Amino acid sequence: LFNNGKRDDRLLYVTTNASDKTVLQRMYIRKMRAVFETVTDIPIDAYGSVRLKPGQYQVALESVTRRLRVGDTVKLTLTFEHAGRIEVSARVTNQLLGNR
Repeated sequence: LFNNGKRDDRLLYVTTNASDKTVLQRMYIRKMRAVFETVTDIPIDAYGSVRLKPGQYQVALESVTRRLRVGDTVKLTLTFEHAGRIEVSARVTNQLLGNR
């Protein structure tokens, strides 16, 4: 995610027709275990960027509405505090299965 604006922004939530619910998460390691922390937003500094990927910030899809396979593409609507709504596509991954 790139913020080309002059002020800080925040990703507030994500919607998709591929699931009934999405969760913004931050993943980190504590005592040799992966911890998934639900966050209320993802901050992006002015002129900064944040990468959504396993091991950092990510979007988890819960209650999926159709079968998703690793490598599929889903359309997402990202809603930012200042930038508003932006539609993007993302590749499905599964970090627990090593993307198999």
